[in-house]
Amino acid sequence: MTTHDDTARRAMGLRERLLASFALVLMIIVVLGGFAVNRMASLNESASEVYAQGTVPLSAIQRLEITFGTYTTNSAASAIPGQPPAVHATMVKQATEAFTSMGQQLDAAEKLPMTATSLAALERVRADYTKFGQIMADTAAQQARGAAGDPNVGQTLNQLSLDIAAALTEAGESEQQAAKTHADEAAAAYESARMSTFAMLAIGVVLSMTLALLTARSLLRPLHRAIDVLDRVADGDLRVRVPVSGGRELAQMGAAVNRSLDSIADVLRLVTGSATQLADASQRLTTVAGEVSRSVDHTVEQANVASSAAGSVSRNVTTVAAGAEEMTASIREISQNAAAAVQVSADAMAVAAQTTETVSKLGDSSAEIGNVIRVITAIAEQTNLLALNATIESARAGDAGKGFAVVAGEVKELAQETAKATEDISRRITSIQADTSGAVEAISRISEVINKMNDYQTTIASAVEEQTSTTNEIGRNVSDAADGSQRIATNISQVAEAGRATTERIKEAQDAADELARMSTELQQAVGRFHA
Repeated sequence: MTTHDDTARRAMGLRERLLASFALVLMIIVVLGGFAVNRMASLNESASEVYAQGTVPLSAIQRLEITFGTYTTNSAASAIPGQPPAVHATMVKQATEAFTSMGQQLDAAEKLPMTATSLAALERVRADYTKFGQIMADTAAQQARGAAGDPNVGQTLNQLSLDIAAALTEAGESEQQAAKTHADEAAAAYESARMSTFAMLAIGVVLSMTLALLTARSLLRPLHRAIDVLDRVADGDLRVRVPVSGGRELAQMGAAVNRSLDSIADVLRLVTGSATQLADASQRLTTVAGEVSRSVDHTVEQANVASSAAGSVSRNVTTVAAGAEEMTASIREISQNAAAAVQVSADAMAVAAQTTETVSKLGDSSAEIGNVIRVITAIAEQTNLLALNATIESARAGDAGKGFAVVAGEVKELAQETAKATEDISRRITSIQADTSGAVEAISRISEVINKMNDYQTTIASAVEEQTSTTNEIGRNVSDAADGSQRIATNISQVAEAGRATTERIKEAQDAADELARMSTELQQAVGRFHA
């Protein structure tokens, strides 16, 4: 990962790539602009050459022709006889000014860049102009002296005028042809500049498009690879990674995506392990709930048996109470009928035997109740232990086991209440057994007294009194035993009811455990579609 990061830092970033691309495009634009400026400078030079070597000389020759025409016109008009003096003077003045101006224009024209033909023609014009001026000066001097002039002067001047006009025409035609040549050269230069400019523009556009395509390709290729990786991740494959390339920013993005995929894979592996542990805990919770349910069912069954036994004990105790009442009546009969003591003694022996048997049964029933109580106590201890285990398992399950923790707490409380009730029953049964032992012993003494009644008639009164007191005590104890037996039956019924309620709570806990197992299975399936 460090090598990829170093490579990414050394690679050209997006900003540098874009700036480099813009710089190259700008360089192409500058080159095109420089080329266009150079071609425009060449066109400007051609246009200046057309103006300087074509238009200006041609205009100068045309002005010479116009000025010379003005001179010849005014000179010819001034020679017409009969003109008013003022008109004649004006025409002479204009002719003189035109001739002088022609000389100045001729001086300026000879300095201009012209063709050889034009320069030769201007040399002839200069010679004829000089000769024309000399003739005019000589003629004016002769007229001033009053001497006769040369009769051929007019013909000479006319010939010179024709020669000057012909030379100017030749120079004008030569300059016009030169101007056309320069114009054609300028047009050819313009066409060449236009075509070369178009060619350079086409080359610049091709280079710019090529550079843009290369830049876009270098930017889009890493992005497309990253998109392909993300598509495969969306399909559940977390083992793929983005190649770290394509410039600093794109490489950093690829490295960040890879780190994110590593983190997601770690989280999914952790979630998968947690889901597996959750499924195992749910299975264990379901097993514990089943065991607790079976234990509670057994407790309810034993409680029903204990309730039935308690009912039997209650009936036996009631029988004992009835026997005690009968024995009390017998003792009263003995005190009233001392004369029939023998018969009563016989009856008492029978009743004592029956009482002994009944009380013995009461002792046996009390012993059986003690055994049942021990069973109930063992079941309560087992239920308490299972509730404690369920509380521990629910604590391991976290928030998902809170509901089962409440049910386990209620089961624990019911088990403790059952233990307390059975302990109370045990104490009462112990008391009943002690009372029963006392009753058996008392009945044995009654039997001994009855056996000795024939010999100890004198002690009947005291014995009857003692027996009456004992019988009353037995009656009270038996009544207490009956009440205790009834309470035992009631408590055991409550234990059975609590067991049924516990069974319902355990069923709810099993349902919650099943739902937790289903949720863990769904979580495993959801995570299982990703391959880390």
